[in-house]
Amino acid sequence: MAFGLPVHAALIYDNIFSNVAGAASMHFRMASFFLISGFFTSMVAARSSTCGLILRRARILLIPFLTMVFLVQPVTFYLVHLNHKTYISFLEFTITKYEFSKLPAHMAHLWFLPVLFIFVLLTPAMRGVLRLAPLARLTDTLATWRGDILIVAFALASGVAAPLLHKAAGVAPLLLNGKLDWTASEMMRYLPFFAVGVALNMNRSLLDRFHKISLPALVIGAVFALGWADPLMTAARISPTGAEEISRAVLTAAIVPALLCVFKSLFTRHNRTVSALTNAIYSVYLFHYPTLFAMALLLKPWLGDGVAAFFANIALTFVAAFLLHHLVIARVPLLRLMFNGRPLREPRGGAAAPAVAPIARDAG
Repeated sequence: MAFGLPVHAALIYDNIFSNVAGAASMHFRMASFFLISGFFTSMVAARSSTCGLILRRARILLIPFLTMVFLVQPVTFYLVHLNHKTYISFLEFTITKYEFSKLPAHMAHLWFLPVLFIFVLLTPAMRGVLRLAPLARLTDTLATWRGDILIVAFALASGVAAPLLHKAAGVAPLLLNGKLDWTASEMMRYLPFFAVGVALNMNRSLLDRFHKISLPALVIGAVFALGWADPLMTAARISPTGAEEISRAVLTAAIVPALLCVFKSLFTRHNRTVSALTNAIYSVYLFHYPTLFAMALLLKPWLGDGVAAFFANIALTFVAAFLLHHLVIARVPLLRLMFNGRPLREPRGGAAAPAVAPIARDAG
């Protein structure tokens, strides 16, 4: 989730680094997040009731979402306005520019919170389907495959499913007068990754096979990403939009297992620095967006909008949001509830426990 900083800084700065961050994010950031969230959601679902799962996830996901939307997003969009347009007062902005009734337009970087909650609601059904004998036998069989074969199959299956899911996403906007078309599209794009995370939790042998850097899968993903497979898709009468969805899905599905393999090797032991980061990551992600635009205004007279400003903004934004969590949010029970979904009264020993668990675990 920390990678969201350079990704969203690209909304302010235009340089080779911001362009690379945007392209890289498109192919692994949210896909990896939803897969990990599916894994931990399934883990929690296995040891708690459906009602308990839903209530706890509602607290962790929806309370921070609603708090941010109604209390922080007006300030966020005011800062965005100041970066791109002429100065007006905050009062004038809220009266003439900001329409509180248009919730979908105000979600911005928060869109994943309600989407993840919908996935949480689907988790008991996913687990029930995966326990059915045919699918249980299928996952057991897949767990016996070589890692390269498994991941290549996953990448190709993702490519086949991508245009179908893209079409399915068109149903939700129709039900809501077209107000959630982009969110619905993203939801359907990442639903398979969440479902795979659920399956990996239910079959640990499959999980072990999935942690692999598969060169054949990465090569196939690159072939699609570079457009070398476009003639075949044109011959198959696949539309340009469908071809783009397929290419993106194949490359993403090849990259995610490689990243899981890398991070598994890097973070196998407890580390106080990593622990402090993961404790704060929810707050960092929630507040990085407005902080980036505030920092851009402060830095522009000194650094302009070049590469130096891009990196300085990311670094200062991270430090500011990190300190905001540890010095303010984590120390005030009401703020912990509002921005991290933590209970007002922590369990005994909670003072020594992390104020906020990693978002992929807690939100999942």
